[in-house]
Amino acid sequence: MNFIFILIISIILLAYVIQPLLQKKYKLVYVPFIKINEKGDLLEKKDEMLGALKEIEFEYQMGKLSKKDYNELKRDYEINALRILKELDTQNNGDSKNDLIEEEIKAFRFQKNNIGDKSEEKFKKCPQCEAQVKINSKFCTNCGNSFVKEN
Repeated sequence: MNFIFILIISIILLAYVIQPLLQKKYKLVYVPFIKINEKGDLLEKKDEMLGALKEIEFEYQMGKLSKKDYNELKRDYEINALRILKELDTQNNGDSKNDLIEEEIKAFRFQKNNIGDKSEEKFKKCPQCEAQVKINSKFCTNCGNSFVKEN
């Protein structure tokens, strides 16, 4: 009698554990766009949206999402991510970190070029490969030919 009771309970528990693995329906949750004004919150929300996009891509490749569900979710998350990026751009007044970096690079190059023009370094040709090398160089930077005369 105890054996039959334990067998029935074991079968019920086994069915309860295996049942989710056999189902092919997955409940998808839509995350609506929430208007956020704080820049830190926007950056956090942007990271969440990009992470969600990667996650649904992974789930689609694993076969957990149908093509229809994948396309709908991807479209929704991309729209929300674009809204967040536009909001970040408007808060930055068009000045992104990349723009500031580019300006610094331009200033550095301008300064470097002006210094280079003033010093007017002279060049000579390597007799072996005819590459231009600084006059005071001991070796060719292109082929490695030595300019030092041996005695």
